[in-house]
Amino acid sequence: MKVNQEEKVDRYGIYPHIRVSGKDANPQNIHEWLYSHYGTGYKFVMIFDCTADEWEKPEKEYPVYHMDAIDEEIMEYIGTERVKQWLKRKGVIQ
Repeated sequence: MKVNQEEKVDRYGIYPHIRVSGKDANPQNIHEWLYSHYGTGYKFVMIFDCTADEWEKPEKEYPVYHMDAIDEEIMEYIGTERVKQWLKRKGVIQ
């Protein structure tokens, strides 16, 4: 598995923590690499974006993000009503 730590913004303006590639870039190997380099206390996420234009070439590297780096993208995807419902359940808003 090849791990690229170069700071390179994605098409949404977000900087992935790392990018992985290779036939052995599977969830177990990615997890082991992240754990051996960063230990505990962090959460990471990969986004498999199936909304890309069918004419776009898929990237050869898969981005891995810190979970908190994509919060706005998640909230936009799920919509304001679901965000409001969650905030109400947490007691943040009434």
